[in-house]
Amino acid sequence: MSFFVLEPEVAGGLGETTILDNTTHPPLVATLEYAFDTWLGDDLLEAFPCYIVTERLRNALDNSGFTGFGFDDVTITASDFFQETVAYPYTSSTLPKFYWLKVGGQAGEDDFGIHNTLRPRIPIRAKVSITPKGKKVNIRRRAYIEAQWVGHYRLVVSERALGLLRSFQLEHCLILHFHT
Repeated sequence: MSFFVLEPEVAGGLGETTILDNTTHPPLVATLEYAFDTWLGDDLLEAFPCYIVTERLRNALDNSGFTGFGFDDVTITASDFFQETVAYPYTSSTLPKFYWLKVGGQAGEDDFGIHNTLRPRIPIRAKVSITPKGKKVNIRRRAYIEAQWVGHYRLVVSERALGLLRSFQLEHCLILHFHT
């Protein structure tokens, strides 16, 4: 079965009442507020590290039998920018109902999974000194390690899940083949 990476529309960000632990990567979110800045109408949206879906997409996913996800409540708010410039035909009170899509499956196995390629890239700076003592050579090495984290946190879906998702609005969602 083929799998695909989805990079959904980002219509806002984590709101002020979001509760998260950012001592880990990705951050662990306990309570989610999605604050809209704009919205182009897609049924699947992202605000790292969370995804939200419209109620109509949730209903379809609930009846799909797909694996690797669940749902939770999300508080939806609209920024001043959204209210002043983007809202037509929506206001914070007329946006559709959204749900937090909690993805917990294994990418490439479950219908919905997260592929977290985050890994440390560690350059080592070494100081080597060679001190000859007769016929022996002593090597002293001191390493200075600076860890940098590189990678991506990506939503991966099966081909059959993508088929269902494509029956909804995903016009602003980048879809790529997933290669393990």
